[in-house]
Amino acid sequence: MAKTIILASKSLGRKLLLEEAGFQVIVQPTKADESHQRFHVKESVQLLAKRKMAAFLLENPKPEYPVIASDTLLEFQGAELGQPAHREDALHQLTQLRGSTHSVYSAWELWINGTIYRGWDQSFVTFKTFDDDALQRYLETNEWAGAAGSYRYQGFGKALVESLEGDETTVIGLPMNQIFGILAKALP
Repeated sequence: MAKTIILASKSLGRKLLLEEAGFQVIVQPTKADESHQRFHVKESVQLLAKRKMAAFLLENPKPEYPVIASDTLLEFQGAELGQPAHREDALHQLTQLRGSTHSVYSAWELWINGTIYRGWDQSFVTFKTFDDDALQRYLETNEWAGAAGSYRYQGFGKALVESLEGDETTVIGLPMNQIFGILAKALP
């Protein structure tokens, strides 16, 4: 029987990663404040994961199962790329990323029996030099909506990628190489 874990996020990519690792996932997104100064992406993504966990625990002070909160942000040429507000934002972000390399940061917090573990990871993604028609076809999928940097690596967005240096699960939104070891030790 699968072990149960609460995902304090509505991310389908994170849910899928946990299910593939053998967990039964209860999805309970938070209403955490996601505003932040956009200067240091590594610090911002850690702050957002921390806020999500705090918001979850405020509403659910004694969770029955372990809880994971996470956030993912992209950095390109020193600037943060978050989720696009609309299609034109997505077009702008993807046009910037085309033929270039960017960093993907994912931070996480894991609550198990009153103890909080935390961490973050960084991967580097290089996009292909795709033409405007390929870009428009991708935008038509609407996969960009709600995705940091306007693409989902676990979906059609993978076709935009030329290479990846680092942990693929970090790009999807939950560094499973870091988290799985903690879960394996804490949940015999």
